[in-house]
Amino acid sequence: TANAVVTVVDEIDPTALAQNVTIYLDADGNASTTAEAVDNGSTDNCGIQSLALDIEAFTCANVGANDVVLTVTDVNGNSSTASAVVTVVDDIDPTALAQNVTIYLDADGNASVTAEAVDNGST
Repeated sequence: TANAVVTVVDEIDPTALAQNVTIYLDADGNASTTAEAVDNGSTDNCGIQSLALDIEAFTCANVGANDVVLTVTDVNGNSSTASAVVTVVDDIDPTALAQNVTIYLDADGNASVTAEAVDNGST
């Protein structure tokens, strides 16, 4: 009889699959997404340990298309990445607040007023 030690090694990276998503800013100008929302059915022969997204939080500064990277790691530490686009949308209308102002005509009957003079804390 003979004994043998067999070591099984998983050297196969997972298949990372990502999908584009659209998110909407809230009233405070913030939005977020998750790796799970961007994942589009990633697979691995031994099982997926984790999903991670390089950017999950967005603000008014990110309105429009934003490139993100999804990282998929399997139970044996192998990983792969896929790219996607997170589109951030601001669909909340601003609130216009005006105040009364008094202006005086010049000698030619003209006057001017600025938006800043009429603004009363618009957001």
